[in-house]
Amino acid sequence: MRAAVLAAPGDVRCVQVADPTLKSPHEAIVRVVAAGICGSDLWAFNGIAVRPAMQPIGHEFVGEVVALGTAVDTLQVGDEVAAPFSWNCGECVNCANGWTSSCQNGGFFGRSAGASGAQSEYVRVPHANGTLVVLPKGTLRSRTNTLNMLLCGDVLATGQHAVELADVRKEDRCVIIGDGSVGLAAAAMAKRAGASHVTLVGHHTDRISLSVDADLMINARTEASWDEEVRRGRPDAVLDCVGTARSTEIAVSLATDGGRVGVVGVPHGVRTAPVADLFRRNIALRFGITPARRYLTDLLSLVLGGGLDASWLITHEMNLMDVADGYRAMAERRSLKIALRPYEQ
Repeated sequence: MRAAVLAAPGDVRCVQVADPTLKSPHEAIVRVVAAGICGSDLWAFNGIAVRPAMQPIGHEFVGEVVALGTAVDTLQVGDEVAAPFSWNCGECVNCANGWTSSCQNGGFFGRSAGASGAQSEYVRVPHANGTLVVLPKGTLRSRTNTLNMLLCGDVLATGQHAVELADVRKEDRCVIIGDGSVGLAAAAMAKRAGASHVTLVGHHTDRISLSVDADLMINARTEASWDEEVRRGRPDAVLDCVGTARSTEIAVSLATDGGRVGVVGVPHGVRTAPVADLFRRNIALRFGITPARRYLTDLLSLVLGGGLDASWLITHEMNLMDVADGYRAMAERRSLKIALRPYEQ
């Protein structure tokens, strides 16, 4: 089959690899209908995060079940399914408590040793009973539904997690740091949580302006004293959707005393937290990788029920063969989010 691999930083290729096979009775094989390129994929592409050379990459996908292990009893061959970006057993104590990204038997597509990458024609899914969610038949025949289902497994779930980490409440004033797809998704989810005012801060006006939920949009590169203006608004909750030491520092500085900060950007270069400042100002700071499976069922119902259409977050679609162009477009900020199609639609 064809799959995307990271040969070296800056060098993504679509190559032929062996088709995945079932390795345990708890697994499924899924034919990929659409996969995503995530902003977090760029950390390895840019050489900041380390990945083994030629490892299959990608962690966002939706598709159709084509093979099942004998212990899988929640799925049937032919089912259309959505997936979170990590697999989980659904049975350990962490899964039972809703922390599926901390599953004691889990792992991450495109990252864990021996894992399938989602930017491919087929994906092997460990612990399929606990991981995959069956979609209504025919869902993936619709382009809009397919894009929305793809977003539910990572981007929308991460936006929702940011809202929960920062404990966004009704009538809160919120600030979102980051103009990537997660930042824009977080703005949407903050509004759904009842935030009265959402400020979106980024570095790219064309991306910030895509938001349909932000009340105030700020380009931090060009607007002088923007941070002072935001502080005067006394934001109750600040959501860091970037994950650098600087973005987290800014998030803490913007929160009003007694406020809450939630960080969902994968931390890079973050070594310490400003404990003394947090203590003095009574600010709650929570970091965390998104337990996407916890949110997935509700998000799918919300989207399929007509309560949310986030398909506009995907600004480009292309064939899997063109994955290298897709990574370059993301890295150069020419695309907000890309969906890859392994097959002609």
